[in-house]
Amino acid sequence: EAATAVVLEQAGLLFEPSRTRVDMLDEMTRGTFSRERVVAGAKCDVPVRLPDGRMLMIECKVSNGPKNGWKRVNREVVGKAEHWRAHFGVHAITAVVLSGVFDQSCLATAQTAGVFVLWEHHLEPLSDFLSELSY
Repeated sequence: EAATAVVLEQAGLLFEPSRTRVDMLDEMTRGTFSRERVVAGAKCDVPVRLPDGRMLMIECKVSNGPKNGWKRVNREVVGKAEHWRAHFGVHAITAVVLSGVFDQSCLATAQTAGVFVLWEHHLEPLSDFLSELSY
């Protein structure tokens, strides 16, 4: 989560310390992020309100083996992504920042479900995505 926060701050997003629930998009200010909040009824490690109005829910997962990784990504993250998409529609984007050991088929399943897969040691794709947004 700390490495992700650094990338968000470098992109010009502001940290919002509030930990209140987010059930509607406008309950977070555009261009802000926070740590561990309940978003639409499910805990999110790093919720981000993008400048264009969409919500980017970033989950951060560590795994020491393929079985643990499968549970962490496909049960936890994919399940939440489906929930957030049902709640916010096209305004919901879900990404997962990973560290450790994960089975390739697990990651492919997550990507097929619309989750963007990022690695803690290589967050340039997140930085590139944020730099493409207009502030």
